[in-house]
Amino acid sequence: MKDLHDYNIIFITHYTELYGANRSLLNLIEGLLVIGITNIMVLTPVQGKINEELEKRKICSLIIPFKNEIHYKNQKNNPLKEFVKFFYNWYVVLRYSKKLNITGKTIIHTNASVTFIGAYFSYWLKVPHVWHIREFGMDDYKIKYNYGYKYFQYWLNKANAVIAISKSIYSERVKDSTATIKEIIYNGVIFSEDLNAHINNKTNKLENNTITFGIIGVISKEKGQEEAIDAFINLQKKFQNVTLIIAGKGDAQYVNSLKEKVADNNLEQQIKFTGFIEETTNFYNAIDCLLMCSKNEALGRVTIEAMSRGTPVIGFDNAGTSEIIKHAYNGFLYKEGASELSEIMSMIIQNKNILPGIINNAFETVQQNFTVEKYAREVSKVYQRI
Repeated sequence: MKDLHDYNIIFITHYTELYGANRSLLNLIEGLLVIGITNIMVLTPVQGKINEELEKRKICSLIIPFKNEIHYKNQKNNPLKEFVKFFYNWYVVLRYSKKLNITGKTIIHTNASVTFIGAYFSYWLKVPHVWHIREFGMDDYKIKYNYGYKYFQYWLNKANAVIAISKSIYSERVKDSTATIKEIIYNGVIFSEDLNAHINNKTNKLENNTITFGIIGVISKEKGQEEAIDAFINLQKKFQNVTLIIAGKGDAQYVNSLKEKVADNNLEQQIKFTGFIEETTNFYNAIDCLLMCSKNEALGRVTIEAMSRGTPVIGFDNAGTSEIIKHAYNGFLYKEGASELSEIMSMIIQNKNILPGIINNAFETVQQNFTVEKYAREVSKVYQRI
């Protein structure tokens, strides 16, 4: 890595909360530091939680108030507003280029596909650009680009390298790009040392009398919390000592509709809403089995996190989840909605003896594919090729 030691890596993140994309960015930075790539700066649009985490790691962050040039499907398209965002972002590029103090060897690395500011800086400053594609866009977050997909594709083609976080993302969003370097690199979510500690201290939590299922993430129709509730309604008709934890926040109206459904079925004591959980270790310690009900998960960071902690996962059989889980080998997959999900939940409760093997295979899967060391090593290879 010595030929990268004097490079400056400037990461750009489009938001500041500690959701999946930013947690994966922090893991990447931690991994790069270990292999000696230390000249790192992160640009954020506002001050937020990720800035605090960067400060803890002694990583420089700079607030540059750019705008994400996207809108949501249910929002009315406003051409004037779109133009203002576009014009303002170029104003930001011109104003802040000197503040970046770019001299010598620099790579700009944009952490998601929803902001163009990294592409603009790269073009203006004539430095290489790496674009990390982490989301489908419409299928998982209902977002559209202000100037359409062709506008995004135009700037993507100008990138020196494009990284997709899964085969599904590559096929859907990257394969048609004319960028010189195109790679599939899975997120790393845990250092090998920490994974080995989990392996050595593993316990079969499903030996408990009360079985707790959990689902975590942004609460939305796309993430499938309602399907988890429907499956649990069926399950609790057969088993009394079962609970469900729903962690995350979302649109208040939608969250309230889910809580009303729980209340209508008199399940307030069995189904708990925790809100956003910043320290996810507490969530994984509280559950015995994770539900991943998203129909279009780009990869599924929480799936990997659960597997790395010896927690079995039941996931919807599509997109990134299908790349991580092999049914009845390192987890379980379902395809036919709440009824089939409920059947697998029931099967797990009734056949706990199969779980040690599932958990061991899950550990092996994480060790082979999803460590922070491998993640950072593969990304650094992209930098070297540039």
